[in-house]
Amino acid sequence: MPLVSCNKYLLLLFVCVSSLQYTFAQNCPTTLPNMVVFEGNTTAFTRAATDTTPDVLWQFASASSTFNSLTDVNPNKDNNVDPMYATTFGLNSTQLTVNKATVAAEGTMPSATAGLYVINYPDGCMSAGGLVVIYGGPLCSLDASDPSNVQLSCSLNFSNYVYERLNPIMTFTNNGQQAQSPTTTTQSTTTTTQSPTTTTHLPGDREPLPTSLDLDNPGKQNSISTYTIGTCGGGTYSCRITFSPPDTNTIPPFVSSNAPDFSTTCSFPAYNDYFAR
Repeated sequence: MPLVSCNKYLLLLFVCVSSLQYTFAQNCPTTLPNMVVFEGNTTAFTRAATDTTPDVLWQFASASSTFNSLTDVNPNKDNNVDPMYATTFGLNSTQLTVNKATVAAEGTMPSATAGLYVINYPDGCMSAGGLVVIYGGPLCSLDASDPSNVQLSCSLNFSNYVYERLNPIMTFTNNGQQAQSPTTTTQSTTTTTQSPTTTTHLPGDREPLPTSLDLDNPGKQNSISTYTIGTCGGGTYSCRITFSPPDTNTIPPFVSSNAPDFSTTCSFPAYNDYFAR
């Protein structure tokens, strides 16, 4: 069966995994990493130096699309981007540039640039990587209305390709030392829009972070992690956010399995400074 038949709709990619097993027993390139960027930034999917195959077809599946279909970036398999996406992408023999990371349709772009990016090679090989776009946060907030039960909250808004599931990991630190076991999100499977909820974590606890699903834009996610301290103390608390790799049990073999090379932090006010107000 021609592998190109697997490219029509993204949901079929998972159905076609068995037909791809022989192809991926060969030395197919795995050149596209999973990446995380902030909204508005420019980023690029760069092919490995050893990957010089000509006549490749680039495709992407937007995180904001409810149809999950793969769209051709360069239908003629050259360095010319489809005119519909001429302001969205740049393309040469070594990389596809995302001119602006977005989480929704913007300007002439009919959908978000957050999503899954795929290279299709002439011999039937494929390589894919995800682009997560952060559009809010990280935000660190402190609730000391009860001095004996101070609560720190760390939140993040991001657009994630719903079938690949690159999830944020939030780690609370005090003066640079880990104060709590890292926590990570699990995707919501609800079919209705829900507001993000807050879960209180005691030192050493580890629980899934809540997420919410936007039906009009299924890739948008909200993550909140909280850390409760029994008594007031000194030091400077921070929240460090990284992202997990995808679950290799749920993705096709041509999708990259790396954890994105990304880290960002936000800081809470020092307790002594807070109570001096």
